[in-house]
Amino acid sequence: MEKKLRDEAKKIVDRWRHRLFLTEWQFYVKFPHDGIDSSNSQDIVACIDADNVYKNAEILVYPTWASREKDTREILLVHELSHCVTSEARSMLFSLKNGVMYHDHNIRDLIESLTQTISRIAVGQARKPVRERPY
Repeated sequence: MEKKLRDEAKKIVDRWRHRLFLTEWQFYVKFPHDGIDSSNSQDIVACIDADNVYKNAEILVYPTWASREKDTREILLVHELSHCVTSEARSMLFSLKNGVMYHDHNIRDLIESLTQTISRIAVGQARKPVRERPY
């Protein structure tokens, strides 16, 4: 992938980590050459491996990402970053599946925290002029 597009991806991640209130997270953006998922033989555009405990995430941006329209490229990376917003809920849901039990207050706290983050994101985007919105 061209350096210009790699820089674009990194700038998108940096800009949106602030807008999504993910400043405590450390992001590692990588650009592997192979974009084929052998499990289902479909092209992968980007994916993320997020660790909500240590607030680290590795974002893999594949060559197929570069072939998309500029607005679409931004949306695709915002989608990957959004997994960090929901990562704690994801972890809780998967642990429930494995028999871990949570108190009602833990679930309530998680829902309130996630709702508050979504509210802050929405208000931040609503305050921007329409021409600055990425959608």
